[in-house]
Amino acid sequence: MLLLALVCPRLAQAQSAADVAQARDLAGRGFAALSRKDYAEAEELFRRADELVHAPTLELDHARALVGLGKLVEGHERYEQVIREGVAPNAPWQWKRAVVEARAELAAIDRRMAWLTIIVHGARAPVVEVDGKVVPGAAQGVRRATNPGLLVVTAHAEGFLPVRRGVTLEEGESEELELALEPDPHAMSAPVAPEKPRRIVLVEPPPSPPTPDRTLPIILLSVGGAALVTGAVTGLMAIGVRSELESACSGDVCVPTNESEYADYSQKRDKYRALGTASGVALAMGAGATLAGGALWLFGGKPSSAEGGARILVRQRSFLVRRIPRPARHFRRQAMSAVSIALVSLLVQVRPARAEDSASDRATARELAGEGYAALEKKDYATAEDRFRRADALVHAPTLVLDLARALVGLGRLGEAYAAYDSVVHETLPPSAPPVWKRAVKAAAVEIESVKPKVAWLVVQIKGECQTQVEINGRALPSAAVGERLPETPGELQIAASAPGCEPRSFAQRLREGEEKRLEIALLPTPKPAPEVVVVPSPRSTNSARALEDRQQGRRTAAYVSFAVSGLGVAMGATTGILWLNARQDIKAACGGLDCQPQNEAERARLESDKQRYDTFGTLSVIGFGVGLAGAATGAALLLSQPKESSAEANRAFVQAYVGPGMLGVYGAFQ
Repeated sequence: MLLLALVCPRLAQAQSAADVAQARDLAGRGFAALSRKDYAEAEELFRRADELVHAPTLELDHARALVGLGKLVEGHERYEQVIREGVAPNAPWQWKRAVVEARAELAAIDRRMAWLTIIVHGARAPVVEVDGKVVPGAAQGVRRATNPGLLVVTAHAEGFLPVRRGVTLEEGESEELELALEPDPHAMSAPVAPEKPRRIVLVEPPPSPPTPDRTLPIILLSVGGAALVTGAVTGLMAIGVRSELESACSGDVCVPTNESEYADYSQKRDKYRALGTASGVALAMGAGATLAGGALWLFGGKPSSAEGGARILVRQRSFLVRRIPRPARHFRRQAMSAVSIALVSLLVQVRPARAEDSASDRATARELAGEGYAALEKKDYATAEDRFRRADALVHAPTLVLDLARALVGLGRLGEAYAAYDSVVHETLPPSAPPVWKRAVKAAAVEIESVKPKVAWLVVQIKGECQTQVEINGRALPSAAVGERLPETPGELQIAASAPGCEPRSFAQRLREGEEKRLEIALLPTPKPAPEVVVVPSPRSTNSARALEDRQQGRRTAAYVSFAVSGLGVAMGATTGILWLNARQDIKAACGGLDCQPQNEAERARLESDKQRYDTFGTLSVIGFGVGLAGAATGAALLLSQPKESSAEANRAFVQAYVGPGMLGVYGAFQ
């Protein structure tokens, strides 16, 4: 019967019989565990039983199990909940006794709880953790309820080195812990620096290689062509004379019968020899000149399109330049990047997860509220405002906001007080809200009427394209409040407006009691500094140097080949010249000159043979010396006309604006 009374279900909620039976079983096992001081098992069993069927007796024994585990703060919150909920007049006597025992035991727990004040220096908004649990900013710098024992406190902030400290608190002890955060020397800082003038860099291209001089190749080819034509014509004339000799003599051997025939024969023979020699010399010189001209033309080098003078167009955003439209694919990639950045930004801005209204937060909020009430009684409105604001940030309650409004009235901050009263008046309370909350709403509705006539009103309108952020007396104006009537304290307001990429503004606005003013704020974009044009001479291109070296190597090779051919031609000319001189000597020895009348057939045959050697070796000697001369001239021309690095300076740099469909910019050029 005792267990039945302890876990008597609330009939209004009509728990099932199975839940009641299971809760009764869990409660019995919890009593047994609590009796043998197995607090861990008892805490779990009572917690599970109370979740099935809520009863103050189960909650009281749950608190006792928590205290046995050393979790005084959590046990204190359970005791407070038993007292706060209370019992109905017709409740079982066991429930009434549970409330009485909770009040008696709570006083002892109050004396045993430890308190820790954590003060962090060096950073504006540090993140503080105690045993891995985040301490809210409202609980930093004030006494925070904690369990006795060893506590590990860490503090860190962006751009600072983390700090880790251990502190041991005894039961009932109050300790103050100060932590100093030092700047991280390796942290990446992003100081806001004034925008530097945009720089337009015009890169000077490598100087153009000199255009190959085609004059010498053209002259050589022209001379060679003329010589070849001359050689061909004289050769054809020599062939015609030879045909006349052959027709007059009926063969290779001719025997004149008289002086007239012999004179005619000698004249045609000399003409034939002269035309043949001239033809051979012309053809040899034409071939050499043509070979030299062709070599100079081929190895003279052609200007590379990659190395020639080029116009470099540089586009740079400035106050005169608008970005050229880009394909839709570029904007899709940009949008995806923006979405990714937004997701990452949301993730890093989320506060670390914590159990809402934890036992320590509630205990700390009660302590802060008590200090606030005491300060309000002593008319220490500054302390009262700080304590009520912190307490409401930890655990929201209309009663705390009401007392915060009263402290603000005492400080003369009527605009903030009106906003606090108004939030209480318009707060929607659940049906099960405590009566003290309902009384707070009614009190706020009465007290706001005395403040309303003394409040000034301000409407802030933001114009322009700047993402303007407004601060009024150091308080940031939420974006939702833009365009709304804002209650303000009469007097002079310091208003500051700023936005990225825009000129900030700061001014004062005076308001009287009951006055309403509309304020329009329009920020102007920060003017862009004038661009700075810098001409940077570029280093010599590697490809240009390599191309120049290749052309020089090709010319040297062609010159060496020409000299080799020249040597062979001179050697052949000298050898055949010696043989030509021998044949000439033989003819003079036989005839006493270069022409004579043979006496018999044997002399005629020997004379014709000597004359044939004389003609052949003479022609070959002339050809050999002609080839040698042409080869020497070609080699010398190739060596003397090698391309060299140009020492001429580049043309003067210039900058010029341009306007086109959908674009605006400047360009520079070097020729």
